[in-house]
Parts: sequence; structure tokens; C-alpha cells
Amino acid sequence: EQDAQRLLTAYREMHRSGGHIRDLGFTLIRKDGTRRIVEGSANLLRKDGAFAGFQGALRDVTERKKAEEAVRESEVKYRQVVENAQEAIIVFVEDAIVYANPMSERITGYTVEELKGKTIHDLSLIEDNEAAARELNRKLKGDSGTYPSEYRYVKKTGEIGPGAVCWLAVV
Repeated sequence: EQDAQRLLTAYREMHRSGGHIRDLGFTLIRKDGTRRIVEGSANLLRKDGAFAGFQGALRDVTERKKAEEAVRESEVKYRQVVENAQEAIIVFVEDAIVYANPMSERITGYTVEELKGKTIHDLSLIEDNEAAARELNRKLKGDSGTYPSEYRYVKKTGEIGPGAVCWLAVV
């Protein structure tokens, strides 16, 4: 009902303005009762300057829309897992932190915003900097192996904490 009204409104506007419709999405009910999501485009046809009809095309986008919804649902589930993990999950792009989950904040004492932009050198103990940076660089260069390691890190308070790190490249 709502789609029919939107479609009718779009066609009336196209007729009034002499324009066209591009990629108007709506649900189509087929003869057998199944529903398909389509996008339609149409042009106004004229003959001798007078309205002669419409010419258009429909594209079935049902599978694409289903796939997009599945990706959205997957992203929500992934985010819930990461946000509620009992481990610090920190994402580096190049050598700077671009994401840290809430547990990172509790473990390091830095807020998530304070962690953003920091490097491995900012967080690891000076004696561990070289080894930690070497492992991070291997991952950033596409190494797909996992290498559990232990590095000491410096909390915001200056305390030194032991950290078990499992480097993983996410591409």
C-alpha cells in the first residue's frame, strides 16, 4: 500500500515535471504472490510534444538486499562480541591505533579516545618496543600466521602490566 502510493506520487511528479524516475525502490507482488524488491527507472514519452506514456525498466534487487541485510546483522553480532570481550582488542592501521574496545580502557587506564592514534611504542615497555613493533609490522605487511607473544605494557598510571598478545591480521 505504502509502496503503491510512493510509486503513484513519483509517476505523477514525473508527468507534471516532464522529468524521469531513477532507482526508485519498492516491493513488487508477483502473480504467484511472492514478493520481490525491485528498483525502477522510467522516462516520460512524448509524441508531437504531447504526453504519450512512460517507458521504464525494473531491476530485481531482492538477493542484493538480502545480502546487505545479512552483512548488517553480521556487523551487529561482531560488534557485540568485540565490545563485550573480556580481552583488550586493539586495531592498528599502519602503526597507529584506530579502534580499541572498552576492555582496552579498563586494562590500560587510557580512555578509548586517548588510545586512538597511539603507537605500539607508546604502550609497550621500552625494552619490549622492538619485538612488539617487529610483530606488528609483520602483521601489517600481510603475514597471516598467529603469533602469541608476551609483552609488558605501560598503563596510563605508569604501572607496568604483563600482556599476552595474539597478533592477527584482519583484511
